[in-house]
Parts: sequence; C-alpha cells; structure tokens
Amino acid sequence: MKFLNRFLFLSVLAMSLTLVSCSDDDKGPGSTEDLVGLWEVVEGIEWEKEDGEIIYEDDDYNGNLRYEFNDDGTYNRYYKSGSNWYKDESGTYNYKKGTITIFDEDEDESYYASVKTLTATTLEIEASGSYNEDGSHYEAYAWYKYKRISSAN
Repeated sequence: MKFLNRFLFLSVLAMSLTLVSCSDDDKGPGSTEDLVGLWEVVEGIEWEKEDGEIIYEDDDYNGNLRYEFNDDGTYNRYYKSGSNWYKDESGTYNYKKGTITIFDEDEDESYYASVKTLTATTLEIEASGSYNEDGSHYEAYAWYKYKRISSAN
C-alpha cells in the first residue's frame, strides 16, 4: 500500500522544475496549458499485488481527491474529509509527450503517469510499475478519471 500511495497520481509520476513549451506537448493528448486548473477524481481504481496475489485494492475515489495545476509549474493535492478540503501535498509538475511527472517536495520523490485523455473537461491517467523487496515481487496499477472543477488560476 505504501507503494500505491506514492504511486497515486497520481499515485504516480523525474521532474524538471520548469514548464515545457506547447510544441513539446504535441505528442500526447492536450498540452500543458490544457492541464492548468483544478481537477477532481470522478472514478479511480488501484491495486497492488505481492507475488501475484492482490494485497490491496481500492476503487472509492469519487469526489474525494483534487489536483490543482498552476501555470507556474506548481501543483497542490487536496483530499476531502467530511465536508472540508485539506491540502496534503504540493510540489512541481511537468507535462511532456503524454506523460505527467509530479515531484512531491515533502517526500522528495517523483511520480509518472501516462495521460490517456486531456480535454477541456476530462483528464484520464494511468500508471503501473513493479519492484522487488525482501524476496517478494510487487506489482501496482492505478487509473483515474478527473473532471475539471475550474480553469486556469
């Protein structure tokens, strides 16, 4: 589960600290400018396997997670508890050639996700990976669909 939490959008995403130009974005859906704004999860699924057996699975992400991508290359992640939103992560991001990279400043780690859809209203990402630790093989997968809450800030 630790792997998936880090994997989350994004569980999930090496980071350059500056934005790339629009022409660098041309090989993936949308552009950096299309990403800027506030996005809320409407669907999601993630799982982790240890030696082929599912040890963690979750699909309860509707409306309780938001990402805010700013035009200066920074982001904030918010989670909902009760009726209140709380910022629990911030850092920098980059979008280039269909891959979004997020650098979490608190954890000093980068996460990657493939952008499957990026339109004025919809963002869909997917990430997967595997690693070996203490004699076990772990695999993880995450997929999220977001709706735009607001445009560029």
